[in-house]
Amino acid sequence: MSHGFFGQTNISLYRSQYRGVDKVWRNQMYDRRFMFKILGGKEWIIGKNVLNVSAKYSIQGGLRYTPIDVEQMNANIDAGIVNDEPIYKDNEAFTKHFKPTGIVDLTVSYKINKKRVSHTIAFEGLNILGTDTPMFQRFDLGTRQVRIDKGGISLPNIFYRLDF
Repeated sequence: MSHGFFGQTNISLYRSQYRGVDKVWRNQMYDRRFMFKILGGKEWIIGKNVLNVSAKYSIQGGLRYTPIDVEQMNANIDAGIVNDEPIYKDNEAFTKHFKPTGIVDLTVSYKINKKRVSHTIAFEGLNILGTDTPMFQRFDLGTRQVRIDKGGISLPNIFYRLDF
């Protein structure tokens, strides 16, 4: 920390796998492989209290998924079997992954320091840019194509913390 400014950078590299009954190791859905975060902010001392404003940028690898068997789905439709429940390529379980996603969070907090206790009230804006993250794939019966459904909301969070 220098003149109230602070920063932190970290990167995590990891693997997340499981071993099936066939004794073969496979990737899990949450094997994103990496996460990178950079945080920066400023603190102002106001008497014994502290006002803090910080922003964080995070980017992580995409979720893994099992590809849909488009040929089998189309063959079922051609045979008159109309079922929107996807048929997956089970022999390719979690071999594919979505693109990495980056999000921005913002925090403003005020900490009241007393002799034996401190109180913090804060506002966090999670995913303040409302970045959409690929979540899963679906088979569209109308177009006979796989589409990727995304999700991502900007979430305000207000909290109070008591430290003693």
